[in-house]
Amino acid sequence: MNPWISFSLTLNGKTYANGQLVELANELNKALHKNWQRHLGNFIKSWISDSDEISVQTSGSTGKPKLIRVKKSSMLASAANTCQFFHLQPNQNALLCLDTEYISGMMMVVRAMLAKLNLIVVPPSKSPLKFLADSQKIHFASMVGAQIHHSLIDETCRKFLNRMDTVIIGGSSISSYLEIELIKSEGNFWCTYGMTETLSHVALRKISPHLPPNEYTALPGVHFDLDPRGCLIIHANYLPEPVITNDLVKLIDSSHFQWLGRWDFVINSGGIKIYPEELENALSPYFHYPFFITSLSDEIKGEIPVLMVEYDQTPDEKTMNEWNKILSSVLPSKKKPQLIFTYPHFIYTSTGKIKRNQTLRQYLEKNYGKDFLSI
Repeated sequence: MNPWISFSLTLNGKTYANGQLVELANELNKALHKNWQRHLGNFIKSWISDSDEISVQTSGSTGKPKLIRVKKSSMLASAANTCQFFHLQPNQNALLCLDTEYISGMMMVVRAMLAKLNLIVVPPSKSPLKFLADSQKIHFASMVGAQIHHSLIDETCRKFLNRMDTVIIGGSSISSYLEIELIKSEGNFWCTYGMTETLSHVALRKISPHLPPNEYTALPGVHFDLDPRGCLIIHANYLPEPVITNDLVKLIDSSHFQWLGRWDFVINSGGIKIYPEELENALSPYFHYPFFITSLSDEIKGEIPVLMVEYDQTPDEKTMNEWNKILSSVLPSKKKPQLIFTYPHFIYTSTGKIKRNQTLRQYLEKNYGKDFLSI
């Protein structure tokens, strides 16, 4: 007997059970011009199939996207952790504004099935709150930083965001500027730490001026240690084996850590280790364009830091002087980027993360030729 067919799901106030889920999936798959609806239909079909596993695609932020197979029972265990932590109750409204092609959106559906939530489904756009009526109550939502950013700059969406009971923010770390804005909002916002391989988040950090900065707490059944590089190793009781990450952390104890940055992003400049994410956080209040810190090879220092800004025109002298003034006033001189590159179109993953290496390589090849530097 197929145990997965017995699940029910409530979407926008209507409950689908047993065979009705098959009909729902088929109906969603008919959406010719809406990929996100077809992705939801495909996930529902996969969930109620007789297989105990499901295929999940990684985001590709640090490498080529790939499909992995995960157990549905592990997804349920991860969902149970979140539902218990936030005390989610039957019939509460949960917002699905993420694409179910990826784990973040999939897990919202699993949480809704497990906790009997009413899943309010809207297109996974940059401004998903625009699709909701002002009177709509949302008890729980999962969003990414870009969606939060666009919600904060629209006054109507900002007010709606602040009325939501709980919002978890994933995808990547948020900037210090965005965190300050969320603190001003006085809502119940949480940053998550996790990845596809851990089936969404394994640790959480409440955004609050009264809590230690950048300190994450493990969910129940999860503990941490370090590998020889100083990167986080995740042990979760619902995963078959530990997950070794490329995230450099300061391990406080087996349940708490401070995130420092990506091991594969670290810049070694003249013996000084530079964490790009640390510099980006410091600069984020001053730059209103997408940007990131990367590096180029250097004969003397080994590597030098470089600032890349997504800017659709060649900056004039005044703009460059302003940017250089910001770098000099905000960052230590030994960590300050030595060069500033502008490029009109960064390369992004489908989940909105910047592909740093690919963007830099494309910029160099376009402006200097393929043989300019080996990076």
